[in-house]
Amino acid sequence: MSDSIRSLLASLDARVIAQRVGNQHDEARIKFQWDRNTVRDSHEFKEAISRYYIHHLKALGRIDFMPDYLAFALALKALESHLDSGPNSLSVLFRDAHDGTNGGLKAVLDRIANALKVEEIEGHIQDQFRRYADPMSWEDQLELVRQFIRACGPTRLPGIALDKPEQYINNYRQLIRAYVETIQQATAPFRGL
Repeated sequence: MSDSIRSLLASLDARVIAQRVGNQHDEARIKFQWDRNTVRDSHEFKEAISRYYIHHLKALGRIDFMPDYLAFALALKALESHLDSGPNSLSVLFRDAHDGTNGGLKAVLDRIANALKVEEIEGHIQDQFRRYADPMSWEDQLELVRQFIRACGPTRLPGIALDKPEQYINNYRQLIRAYVETIQQATAPFRGL
C-alpha cells in the first residue's frame, strides 16, 4: 500500500471525520431549544424549521444572518435528500411534527441536521480525494482508487464496480457516496443523531 493511500485512508478514518466535521454538527443540534416536540400549525412548522436551520449554520460559524424565508427553503432542500419519494413527503413530516408522531418535531430537526452533516462529510471526503489524487498522473490515480477500493473491501462499498476503478477517477462522487453510506450506518460521526 502506497504512502498516498495510507494518508488518504488516515484522513478518512471515522474518528478524524468526527473531529473535523461530525462533532460540530452534533453540538449544533444538541444546543437548539424548542419548548415542545410539536407545532400548532404550518406557520409554526416553518418557524421552527427556519429557526433551527439558522441556529445550525450560526453554530458552525457559517453565517451571521439569514432571512427566514431563505432558511426555510434551504432546510427543505436539505430534507429532500432524506425524504421518501412521493408527493406527500413534506406533508408527512408536518403531520409528524404537528401530532408528535414518529419522533415529532425533534425527528424532523434531526433529519435536517443529519442532511447537513452528510453533505459536509461528503465534501470533506471529496476534498481529501482531490488533495491526494489531483497532483497524480492518471495511472497513479487509477492505482489510488484501486487501492482505496481494495482497502475498503467489497462489503464496505455497495454498488461499486470493484473491477472497474477507472470509472471513478474523474468523478469520485459515486465512490464517496457508497463510502459515506457505509460509515453512516456503522460509525461514530453519525451516531449522535
